[in-house]
Amino acid sequence: MSNIVKKIRRHPAPSESETQSLKHIGHPPHPTAFHSRNVRCPLLLLLALLLLFTLSSRSGELTVFVANNDTDAQNQPKAGQGPWLPLGNGPRGLKLNPTQSIWLACNNNLNDGEYKRWTLTLTSLGNPADVNDKNLVPTAQDGFDEKGAKCFEWHFSGFDQNLQVRKLYVCFKPQPVWERVKLQNNSPGPITFTVTAVNACLHFQTVANTVRVPTCFFGAVGPGVMLTNQLITEVMVFPQTVAIDPSSPPNFSAPYGTGNWTASTVYEDPDGNLAPLGGVAFTCDGPGLAPGQPCGLSLAMQGPADMQYKMYAYDSVLQEFQDFACDLRPSLTINNSNNSIGLHFNSVQGQTYAVQTSPDLNNWQARQSFPGTGDILTWQTPMQGPVGFFRVACQAAPIVTNLPAVIGLSAPIFSNVLTVTFSEPVDDLTAADPANYFIFGDSGTIPIQGVAPAGSRAVQLLLESPLLPFTNYFLGVTGITDPAGDVMAPTNFPFQAESLQTPCPGGTLLARQTYSECNSDGFWHVVEDDSYQCPPDGAVQSFRVADTQTTQPCSSSQTPPNPVGLLYCTDADVVPTCQAFTDIGPMNVCTCAGGSWSASSYEQYQCQDGTPYLRGPIQTAPMLPSTPCNQPPPSPIGQINCTHCQIVGFLGQVHVVPECWAGLWSDDTYNQYQCADGTTCLSGPVASVVLNPPTPCDQPPPSH
Repeated sequence: MSNIVKKIRRHPAPSESETQSLKHIGHPPHPTAFHSRNVRCPLLLLLALLLLFTLSSRSGELTVFVANNDTDAQNQPKAGQGPWLPLGNGPRGLKLNPTQSIWLACNNNLNDGEYKRWTLTLTSLGNPADVNDKNLVPTAQDGFDEKGAKCFEWHFSGFDQNLQVRKLYVCFKPQPVWERVKLQNNSPGPITFTVTAVNACLHFQTVANTVRVPTCFFGAVGPGVMLTNQLITEVMVFPQTVAIDPSSPPNFSAPYGTGNWTASTVYEDPDGNLAPLGGVAFTCDGPGLAPGQPCGLSLAMQGPADMQYKMYAYDSVLQEFQDFACDLRPSLTINNSNNSIGLHFNSVQGQTYAVQTSPDLNNWQARQSFPGTGDILTWQTPMQGPVGFFRVACQAAPIVTNLPAVIGLSAPIFSNVLTVTFSEPVDDLTAADPANYFIFGDSGTIPIQGVAPAGSRAVQLLLESPLLPFTNYFLGVTGITDPAGDVMAPTNFPFQAESLQTPCPGGTLLARQTYSECNSDGFWHVVEDDSYQCPPDGAVQSFRVADTQTTQPCSSSQTPPNPVGLLYCTDADVVPTCQAFTDIGPMNVCTCAGGSWSASSYEQYQCQDGTPYLRGPIQTAPMLPSTPCNQPPPSPIGQINCTHCQIVGFLGQVHVVPECWAGLWSDDTYNQYQCADGTTCLSGPVASVVLNPPTPCDQPPPSH
């Protein structure tokens, strides 16, 4: 293994020949930084490549625009407008005479949180060597945001003389609005070649033996951005140096409308080559991922997560595989000014990086350690001595077991507010950053206008448009930390907005009850049902007024989630932010104890900012009649409400219908009493009539 390091001279400045020798080690000149040769070193990383992708030449192609002078190349290409000229379908040969230059560009979608991988494939129409890195040289490569500012970039080139193909890879962070590259013919003769372009936007994270891709986009969207459409119906991932762990189930998430995705272990790539370390194929039975639709995946290995992968994505439109060579090892750039050195290198979340320096390549000293953030890391230091050498070592970060996680999602129909609940208190700054969330629906991405805290463990996302019924949504959360700085694992899961009920007008609230139930989507939901005495006959009816989807599957052997801390904050959650509060009244919280429902009485309060929370429990008792937890809990009427009532009068009888009693849906009669404090309570039931036809409580009640 060769170890290449950065060497920087102190003043006096190097001669022009010395400068050129430094700038041309393995890379074309960079306008602001010296580059050195990329080397492969998984543990002690000196200068390696950042997530480079090798893609097929046709699948999901981007529209390539061409300009032949620097003035024309200053502004973003516009579909159907000059001065950039688009290359269309069919033969796209370009001819460059000696010393002539040309600009190539593509449009894209701005995303501050993603890396953009842009690959240009140059295929020679003449001598195979015409397109090698000595003859056809990229002299500039730039990406720009919506304000025209340049995005940070790395570049690398690969050449296959047998195929007459040269691939130019450029990686940008953040993902730009548009990107361009300038090519110059340095050969003595003309060069004729074709150009195709593809892109992918994703980033990797490692946690112990697992690699995660929290968000991944294939292609881009927008007028004239893509030359061909694509639908990705299969994704294959092969680690290159560490075997997969078939005993750990891989995960894949994507919007509902893409189809059902299943995972399988494979030992052969799409080209028929054996993959002895194994891989995972994620395949869907539906239309697949269109450009701009997000997905996420993870898989485990039999050792620390690999830093090199081969990924394939099958485009069912062109019926071809795209292939990606993903190298997670960092690329180090250095610039020197004012007698100081600036080091810049990309990082992977889940890795730890250490900058080391040496005056002579023999004695190395650790200078600074950095946790991987998934972003660009920078270190600035004064020059020490006439010559300095620098290198970066990386290793897997220590495992943190108490990472924050998303545990609940409240999404009412027609609401512009979506509430996300975390497993522990989260950092104010990262939790309030809209860039750490994205929501994707059937009609595309829903912009997030702002984020408001709801206690220390929950936030409310303020959406530009309301959540609609019968619509499939996809939530992604990443980059959230707890107060200690531990970063949560990226979370992405599908959901639908839940339909809530409005209590009867003019009704009297009798009781409020919250509990967990298994929803048809396969996950536990924490719900609140409020009981009202409704006019004109005084019948008691129950209304579903709140519903929070949890991330706990119903098939889990764990106890159903406790509503306290999910649907409502606890008083401990709101201590830092709740300056003033209002007493809302009692809440009946049902939990599963010994396989049967128990009821705990809490008092509910509301902070001045609108955040509700519970304090208690005040009292806990088994619910009557004894009801197994796989059935809905009994009505809260008469459970605990009359326990603390100093009865001063009898008000008559009321009906509670439908109510689950003894395992069947019933019409139950309760006695209503007047309490000394002015409230009322119900006790009973004193009579119960099974609804016709007799229906078990694990089925919907019959109409009445």
